[in-house]
Formats: sequence, C-alpha cells, structure tokens
Amino acid sequence: MTRLRCSGGRILRDRSDPGNENRFPFSINLQRAVRGFGRLANAMADQAQQFTVRADYAHALISACQRFLSSVLVLDPRAFLDAVNGLTAEAPLAQSRAEAVLAWFILKDAVARGAECHHAWFHQRLAKAPCVFHPRPLHAPMALAPFQVISSLNDWAIEYAWGFDATHCWPPAIRAGALLRANAGKVWRIEDLAKAVYVSSATLERGFRRAFGASVQQYQARLRLRAVVQHIRANGLSIEGILLERGYRSPKDAYQLFRRVTGMSLSDVRRLSDVEYTSLLEGTLAMPTTEWRSHHASVCPASVSRNRGGHRTRGGSDGKAGSASGCEQFVSNFLPNTR
Repeated sequence: MTRLRCSGGRILRDRSDPGNENRFPFSINLQRAVRGFGRLANAMADQAQQFTVRADYAHALISACQRFLSSVLVLDPRAFLDAVNGLTAEAPLAQSRAEAVLAWFILKDAVARGAECHHAWFHQRLAKAPCVFHPRPLHAPMALAPFQVISSLNDWAIEYAWGFDATHCWPPAIRAGALLRANAGKVWRIEDLAKAVYVSSATLERGFRRAFGASVQQYQARLRLRAVVQHIRANGLSIEGILLERGYRSPKDAYQLFRRVTGMSLSDVRRLSDVEYTSLLEGTLAMPTTEWRSHHASVCPASVSRNRGGHRTRGGSDGKAGSASGCEQFVSNFLPNTR
C-alpha cells in the first residue's frame, strides 16, 4: 500500500517506502494550482466583461440623447453646437468595448438626426426656400475609445456649424438675441446692438418684438436680472456689491424689478431649495424665445371681431379695441418695461 504525506502544500512520495519512488516521479503544488485557476477565472471574467453592457449605462446614454434632441429645436445660431457639447459632456463614460461601440452608434445616430431636425426647423420657421446644404457623413474614428468618440462628435459638430452658418442667414433679431446672451454683463444701447447686426435701430426693434414678443430693453432687463440671481446663488458676497458689479446704478431698481416679477426679495434666492431655484430660472425668470412666442400666440391669441359697422377691431366681442389683451397683456406682465 502506497503512503503519501503532505508538506507545505506539496504531495511527496513516502521515502520510507523506496519501492514506490518510480511510481510518483512528480509533485503537485496545490496552492500554485489554485492561484493559477484563480488567475484564469479572473482573465475569463475580464474578457467577458468587455462584451457586456451595464443596464444603468444604457439608460443614462438614452436619457442624454433625449435631452439633446429636445435642445436642438431652438432658433439660435449656437443651439446645435451647444447641444452637442452638452450631449458629450453628459454621456456616461464607457467601461468596456461593447459599451464604447454602443455609445458610438447611439451618439452618432442622435447627432445626425439632431442636425437634420435643426436644419429642417430653421427652414420651417424662418426660410422655406430650397436649400442645397448637405453636411458630410459622420464617419467612425479609427478606434472606438471613449475619448476618441467624444472628440469625433465635437469636431463634426463644429464643422456642421461652420457650414450651416456659411449657407444660412439668421434674422437680425435672432443674432441680436444671441449677442445679448453671450454678453449678459454688458449694457447694450439699441444703436450699438443694431450696428452689430448691420440693421437700423427701428428695423431691429420691430424684428425683435416680432420674434420674442418683447423689446430689446425688456429682454436685456430680464437677462441681466437672471445673471444677478445666478451670482447671488453661487456665492455669499453682498447683494449690493453684486448689483453694482453687474452694472446697476441703483440697487433699488433691481430690488423692485425682482419683487415685481417674482414676488420675492433677492435675499430669498439663497434660501431656496435646489428644486425651487431651478423652477425660478426655468419658469418665472425664463427667457422668451421664438418658440415661446409662437406657443403663447396659439394659447392666448387676441380675439379679432367686427363691429356693427363692419370694421375690423382687436379686443373683446363688444367691439372695443383691446390695447393690452391676449398675448400682449401676457408679455406686458412677463417682461415689465424697466430701465
């Protein structure tokens, strides 16, 4: 009968039985074998992980694409480029090859469809003439690494924006609105803004009111007030100092405007919860856009009727002219005329 003994994890032959020394010419290291099997299992798991996609990753990716497609339908020269930058910043980072491939195809399809929607929306709302603009296809990068995917999408968006602006003419009012938003801290005179978009002051004022439902002065007052609210929320500096820094000659004017629009004082901004603060910016202090204007024009149109003499009048059914009815009254309340 063969006897075996174990020493240090090694199975050795029993030297007391020299007759069996040729029967067991090798030894097995059990610990080394276990470690080897562990490394093999880990390697197989890592290899399998490269071909799996996390459920939360796919959900976050789809959610970012949905927000992107809703943000491209804005009539603004930088709308599409800003939307793509927001998409690539919000998209989750791939942790496997399968996730990188999925991210490329989903993001590529979303950006391409967003470009088509942005182009079609421009011609549907502003210029219904035929257009020969066709951006180049969005080709895959040499390697589908996460950062290369993001870089390819951003580069294509910049090229698309350049080509779009070279073949499409934005109305002066929309270009003026973009200038005001890009320089929110600057106090624009209507004459300077009109020169910047190469039209007369009267033409800009008419076009701006037609596009946004508010005058340039009202639009700029709301824009400056939003900037003040954001600065107050972001730091603990004195409110009066922030107002003077933002160009207000009299802080009292800003206090009165904010209370008239929101019913709160500026100091209340720091006591709002995150949800209440977001609701304030996206609701009460939301900036009017061309989409906002057309939506409220359909919701609250001014009634048009004829009086007994057959003359066309605006206002109620009693034939009295309504000087501030419908959308006009809504805009008057939304953007008070202040300095």
